Amino acid sequence: MKAQMQKNILENKLLPLRRGYVGIVNRSQRDIEGKKDIKAAMAAERKFFLSHPSYRHLADKCGTGFLQKALNAQLTNHIRETLPQLRNKLQSQLMSLEKDVSEFKQFKADDPNAKTKALMTMLQIFNNDFEKVIEGSGDVVSTHELSGGAKISKIFHERFPYEMLKMEFDEKELRREIGYAIQNLHGIRVGLFTPDMAFEVICKKQISNLLSPALKCVDFTVTELFAVLKNISEKLSRFPALRDEG
Repeated sequence: MKAQMQKNILENKLLPLRRGYVGIVNRSQRDIEGKKDIKAAMAAERKFFLSHPSYRHLADKCGTGFLQKALNAQLTNHIRETLPQLRNKLQSQLMSLEKDVSEFKQFKADDPNAKTKALMTMLQIFNNDFEKVIEGSGDVVSTHELSGGAKISKIFHERFPYEMLKMEFDEKELRREIGYAIQNLHGIRVGLFTPDMAFEVICKKQISNLLSPALKCVDFTVTELFAVLKNISEKLSRFPALRDEG
């Protein structure tokens, strides 16, 4: 029964895998202590699969030698698939570096235009890094805490609703205010319809109540933006005066 189950596994029937299974025979502790070399172990392994009635038909697809060939083939295919993309990336980086080198060859320390261009380049890089952090497409992704755009999104979608729920709301008082607003807008007249102005007055007052939680969220957002700017400005460590001024 055990041999039949092992046979089904090696035939990829019991628990099928995309690349199937490869059966091997490892050296035992006795073989290691007896200093049985790899060549002799592989020969004994080959003999085992050829002589075993359950595995004889799988002998050509079992063994350390076949496993080595299969792994080499997978590695070769992986390299063949990823090499063009890697080559294109390296070529792109090489072209970028060659362009920088050609510009540096013409660089003059006393040229004011060169200094302005260098400053604009740094500012553009700084701006790109800031956008990446806010949009969530940065090169470095933290797995320990939320930061950047993700933290700001949480402030608006979780913190702001939480602050709104903390607000006290008196329905009776609101109805009373609505009644007073309608009566004051009608004056001495008897109105058949509710004036639009009453709706606007009540809405403006209710919206004004959102000012406090909104300002809290603004403060949280500003704090996070300052943290993002501080982290990005570390790249300007070579220019301490420029970093501190920013």
